[in-house]
Amino acid sequence: MKLHVNVLGKEVEIIAAGEPRKGRILGEPAYDPKSERPRTDAVHQSA
Repeated sequence: MKLHVNVLGKEVEIIAAGEPRKGRILGEPAYDPKSERPRTDAVHQSA
């Protein structure tokens, strides 16, 4: 995303799965902002 567009609260339009979608620039992740849920892509090693 271009820096001049990256302003908190600014409404934007993106293309997701080939379809235009409306969105808004957020200051933190919309889902699990404190990273309390386990990641599904993490590599787990046996002890």
